[in-house]
Amino acid sequence: VTDPGENNPPSNNGNGEIEIIIDEDNWIKNISTLGNSSNGNEFEKIVRKALQFLGFQNNSNDPQWQDGLNPEKTGGAGGLDIYANLPYQIVGECKASQDIRGDRSGAVAQLIDIGGRYLGKENFDNCIKLIFASGQFKPLANQSAIGNQMNVIRPETLDRLVEIKEKHPGLIQLSELKQCLEKQPFGVESDQKINEFIDQIFNKIKIRSKIVNIVKQLLESNIDAIHGVYSFTNNSNPLPKQEISDILIELSSPLAGYLRKENDRFYFVKDLDN
Repeated sequence: VTDPGENNPPSNNGNGEIEIIIDEDNWIKNISTLGNSSNGNEFEKIVRKALQFLGFQNNSNDPQWQDGLNPEKTGGAGGLDIYANLPYQIVGECKASQDIRGDRSGAVAQLIDIGGRYLGKENFDNCIKLIFASGQFKPLANQSAIGNQMNVIRPETLDRLVEIKEKHPGLIQLSELKQCLEKQPFGVESDQKINEFIDQIFNKIKIRSKIVNIVKQLLESNIDAIHGVYSFTNNSNPLPKQEISDILIELSSPLAGYLRKENDRFYFVKDLDN
């Protein structure tokens, strides 16, 4: 995944101010751009759009948080930045560019205060807690984030997740992401664990790309032949035949469409980009 900053570099507008260049053709590239800007409202909106794109939903009828995933609105002063209740509850705060202080005006304290007030303590405690921020965390803020099991997600990390979803829709399972977000570490170190989760997905993509290429070379083949070639060419990291079979079914599904299955044989349709 390329660095969005390479395509959307900040530029000087001639008045000594930094002008943010927005990519109108690829909204995903704007996640990092806005996250590293001073435009907090637009960053909040694009985070909401990104979470919707990943599959999160908000079907709440409560006026206090029913817009918690609406990319056309923001939480505003004293409002909840992020809230979704499907497939599980997440609550979050967005801070573009700013360093995260440990006082009552900082993102961690705001999330605790606003989230607890809107959702109630028990409901808030059961939520996955997220802070989307590019700024540095002061020690007290990070300690509080750890103590309250908050995940810190950098804009570039959210960018990576959304790009995978765009190119490979079936490979990000929100249930698996939940398991990642529920485990330690929390605070600023949690961004690394989320990137490790993303790296595991890229490894899945690499494996699937190899299998697609094998089918492409064989022209037509059954599971036994594909498993045999894969085992021979990847003898340091072999896969069980059943796993190869499951991946072939996935790759030939209408959602993926990289292969075509007829009876017990598989045919190449299109390449899978890593």
